[in-house]
Amino acid sequence: MIDGYLPKAKGFFRDDNRPYYDFLNGEQMQTIRECNSNVIDLLGYDHENQNNHKI
Repeated sequence: MIDGYLPKAKGFFRDDNRPYYDFLNGEQMQTIRECNSNVIDLLGYDHENQNNHKI
């Protein structure tokens, strides 16, 4: 049974809470897309729906 508690691992790790697209350049985002294309495709992530799925 799940009690509803979810720990916040690394919840306070980053002081800068800007979204990835504000600090990664195009080349970096392309590298991430290429290395993780199977997961990105499976979950339907893309740059257009970045507000719903932050990768």
